[in-house]
Amino acid sequence: MNSIEKYLILNDSVLITFVIADTLAEDVMKIHKLSEMSAAELIRTLTLTVFAASGFKNKSDKLSVIMTFDDCGQKIVTACNGSLRAKGYLTQTSHISYYKGNGYDTGMVLGKNGFLQIIKDTGGKMPYSSKCKILTGQIYSDFAYYFTASENRPCAIVSGEIIREDKVKSMAMIAEPLPDCPDEIITVIEDILTNFKDFSAMIEDYSYEEIFEKHFGHFDYKKLESRDFKYECDCSDKKIDEVILSLGKDEAFDILEKEGRIEVKCEFCEKNYIYDKEKLTGLFKNDN
Repeated sequence: MNSIEKYLILNDSVLITFVIADTLAEDVMKIHKLSEMSAAELIRTLTLTVFAASGFKNKSDKLSVIMTFDDCGQKIVTACNGSLRAKGYLTQTSHISYYKGNGYDTGMVLGKNGFLQIIKDTGGKMPYSSKCKILTGQIYSDFAYYFTASENRPCAIVSGEIIREDKVKSMAMIAEPLPDCPDEIITVIEDILTNFKDFSAMIEDYSYEEIFEKHFGHFDYKKLESRDFKYECDCSDKKIDEVILSLGKDEAFDILEKEGRIEVKCEFCEKNYIYDKEKLTGLFKNDN
């Protein structure tokens, strides 16, 4: 199951969003074959990337996230469009797992130094780019800080992942006070969120509907939106051909002579594109 479920509660003053990414988590494990810790890092980032893109108005709008961690040299890159088709990769595999009572402690591996950058392309002359410092390395709290500091959208985020041979699950919940939300309501929400310290254990036993009903169902509320999403890479022969052509004929054939072939690997889906002499000759012949 991959879905975004949004609710307005307390006289439309607070937006509660659940991002259920069980199938996405399974796809990440299948495609990238990561360790538990690395899978948690990428799945958590992808889940919140989908949330960040869920506010787009047009299917063609695009969003990219780049998280750079200076202490360990890790980089996590994710992307999602207005149709909620997401993809991502990371540059290193973390072989050591730190698991606390409330889930994977990504901060212990990634460190607390670096930057989170989000780039939005909504069809204007130039994409909009903004970034902020990484504070914890826990990813969900770094996204919460980004939304608050860079987009003036104060929110609280909890995230949980279960990564086992018999079960893979992921869910995030975002509580976002809307403009002019009374302080007393914010205090109520903050008090409720103290019950979410072990969200990974919570999603082991309960669905998002049960979590919402238990903690927010006693308030007035209305269901705002329900949308599906999925992991999908949009690489293609045509796009890779354009990459090869951009090298120029001389450089491309120079690489071919030295390496015996040109191989391009898509980092988002792990697919290999191979160009031998015959294919390369045909490519540049058709380009003329």
